[in-house]
Amino acid sequence: MTTESMTVQDRLLAQLELAEERLDRFAAQLDKASERSQERFSEQLERVLARSHSLADQVRNVSPVSDTTEAAVEDVNAAVDTLEADLDAAGSDATERYRAVVDRQLRSWRARTEHLRLQSALGSMEVRQDLEELGTRLNRARSGALVELQRAARDSRDVVVDVRDDLEHVLTDVRHAVERVADSLTHESA
Repeated sequence: MTTESMTVQDRLLAQLELAEERLDRFAAQLDKASERSQERFSEQLERVLARSHSLADQVRNVSPVSDTTEAAVEDVNAAVDTLEADLDAAGSDATERYRAVVDRQLRSWRARTEHLRLQSALGSMEVRQDLEELGTRLNRARSGALVELQRAARDSRDVVVDVRDDLEHVLTDVRHAVERVADSLTHESA
């Protein structure tokens, strides 16, 4: 195992360990939350925690670590961000505090969008076009969601969560497309 792959492996394991610590804190907060919130978030918490454990095992046992695995670790961290924001929003009565939660989530999506744009700039010409199209789709969805989230923040928190869930599905589609493109490039260069 090379020093560089060891560094990537160590970095990813550290990110997963931090995510799991955040999930433990989330579980403690969830224990104190309303019964409705506990029902709503327990399954999501278990799913993200299981994914984190699975990724940690994969990172420990597969060398070198693939770009797909790195993207999956980023997705786990984004899922933890979403869980924290949703729980905070569910318990928040203050409009300003809720808007701050929504803003934090939008910044997270913006960072993920920029990461995708960076990946597209580094890809080959044929891959770049596909990724640019997906990035544009994601940007349009994010822009539309901002308007809807601001409108919904005044009306109903449940609508905000639904809109964000729709955006998360788009992000998942984008990630899967990027993984397919990366796999095709790997097979072409082999």
